[in-house]
Amino acid sequence: MEQTVDVMDWAYGKGIQIILHANGEGASDMLIAAVYATTKKYGPADHRPVIIHGQFLCEAEADAFRRRDTVASLFPIHTFYRGDWHRDHTVGPELVDNISPTGCLVNRGMKFSRHHDASVALPNSMRFLDATVTRRVRSGDIIGPAERVDVMAALKAMRI
Repeated sequence: MEQTVDVMDWAYGKGIQIILHANGEGASDMLIAAVYATTKKYGPADHRPVIIHGQFLCEAEADAFRRRDTVASLFPIHTFYRGDWHRDHTVGPELVDNISPTGCLVNRGMKFSRHHDASVALPNSMRFLDATVTRRVRSGDIIGPAERVDVMAALKAMRI
């Protein structure tokens, strides 16, 4: 945690936007605490920190990111490629719905962007769009139906 705050303090002190990779609630909570600490020190300037991945965000983290003007760059195609695996082997059926929770962000009036991890998921914009809109996994199941967004929201995340 101390290193995260130190990095953010250095960046905010120099007026540099920071983009951090955070995967899981613990990492998101650490980022939220660091953003809060540095914003308290430097004020509410236009820092616009970005969280990369944001896998398994829950509503509390989304609310905290909204309050701190943190942008989420999510990885919704991960639902297609790894949704079954996460449900069956890592986080279970109760938490798998929170993979890249685009609906949670849109429902809060937040914008999100998306990204590809080219070696993890091949660049395929149509599959990306489909995964964001349908949240269908390889088995054909739907994970996180409440996290689906409409086509326009998905296209905006891809293009704007």
